[in-house]
Amino acid sequence: MCGAYALADEQCEEVQVIISALDARYPRSAWHFGEVRPSETAPVLVSDSGKIHARLFQWGFEGHSSLVINARVETAAEKPLFADSLAKRRCVIPATGFYEWDAKKGKHLFAQPGSSLVYMAGIYDLFGGRPHYCILTTEANGSVRDVHPRMPLVLLREQVRPWLEQPGQTAELLGIVPPELESKAEG
Repeated sequence: MCGAYALADEQCEEVQVIISALDARYPRSAWHFGEVRPSETAPVLVSDSGKIHARLFQWGFEGHSSLVINARVETAAEKPLFADSLAKRRCVIPATGFYEWDAKKGKHLFAQPGSSLVYMAGIYDLFGGRPHYCILTTEANGSVRDVHPRMPLVLLREQVRPWLEQPGQTAELLGIVPPELESKAEG
């Protein structure tokens, strides 16, 4: 499960591109930078007319009784809350890393070695006229498993466009094993 992630490195060229795109459309006070938590508004990547754009969406689908922040890749296509979004409204959540907590409530930041961003697969929908996103999770790979049994479905940079634009590849991408990540224990 992914309960928080970071979008924090303003020195990162990819993050600067996202910030510039958002600054052109939204006031800086409209979105969250740093550690992103459920219900906060943050950047996502979507495809429109063959171009990838940064947009601001709120994290979490409005469920029956609570905010739903994650969807399991194994069952998302079968669940009424997620199925239509998975088929028609896929997004990517850029992050400099994501957090997981171990059994002793220790916080760990996971990042992709050799890459400034982690691209997490997501879906989105409208609730109350506003776009909301949900992060897809999968079984943890070897680099995360000792801390938590689940993790976000992390895409490689070259998988971002197919995830956003090629519905025929959705099932294949849902079945990938995410790349190995580096972990750093946080305070």
